Amino acid sequence: MVPLEVRRYGDRLRAAPIVERQSLRRRPDEGPDVLLDDDRLLCKAAVSDAMTHSATLLPEIERLLKDAGLTFADIDLFAASAGPGSFTGVRIGAATLKGIAFGRNKPCCAVSALEALAYNLRKTDGIVCALMDARRGQFYTATFAVADGKVTRLSPDEAKSGEEIAASLDAYPHVPLVGDGAAVALPFFDGFRTSHDVSKIHVIDYDEMKPLVDMKDIEDFRARALNPEHPVQMGTAQNGDIYFQNREAANKYDEAVPGIVKTMMEKVSKLTGRKYEIYQYYGAPDAE
Repeated sequence: MVPLEVRRYGDRLRAAPIVERQSLRRRPDEGPDVLLDDDRLLCKAAVSDAMTHSATLLPEIERLLKDAGLTFADIDLFAASAGPGSFTGVRIGAATLKGIAFGRNKPCCAVSALEALAYNLRKTDGIVCALMDARRGQFYTATFAVADGKVTRLSPDEAKSGEEIAASLDAYPHVPLVGDGAAVALPFFDGFRTSHDVSKIHVIDYDEMKPLVDMKDIEDFRARALNPEHPVQMGTAQNGDIYFQNREAANKYDEAVPGIVKTMMEKVSKLTGRKYEIYQYYGAPDAE
């Protein structure tokens, strides 16, 4: 779906049907159309169907303007996405923009999809990296500096590999990532690799674990389970005081759980040579 924004600047309104801002939605075929008055949401719609943008864009723009009580004559500036993104999507957006704006002798401009993403974090200060997944290990990306609500471009829109993006951001201590490429790019950053690649799981073989397990207890547990081979019927009627006594009687079993877990962890520690505790902390000793 195609996001549409209408913002008010003083006594002037500006509309932006933004095509192919895929980073702002979960799937390329769905996303919000919105009307905004400055930062106040006027109306919003989302449609997901098999119809193309060329079939849905104009009806959605007209419907949202109608819902907001506006017409095309109320708009002073039209804007469409210049990409990056689907060539077809950008082409449809540009063609629609020209048809609406030129026919009414209105000004129009192009908006970078990555810069639009960065503006989502305009209330934070620092370096922001906008990312859109370009598939096959590539990302559309640009870096911006945000200060006092102003977004300043530091790099052009370009396609880079995950390794190149991680290297380019290495000099900054903290860089928020925004866009649908953010989650995909995480494995390329050192912090993620340290916690997910270096720390491997060493699986203990079943034959090694079996001596720690009382198979008789397991057999008894399975025998008490519901089974069509030996059905049982149980039931009782209790007043509140009897039910409460039963619950209190069960407390000793709940209280015994930590001790049982600790004992089993000690046995596993002897087996693996690794120390296990109920509560363990790994990291800087001065961390708060």
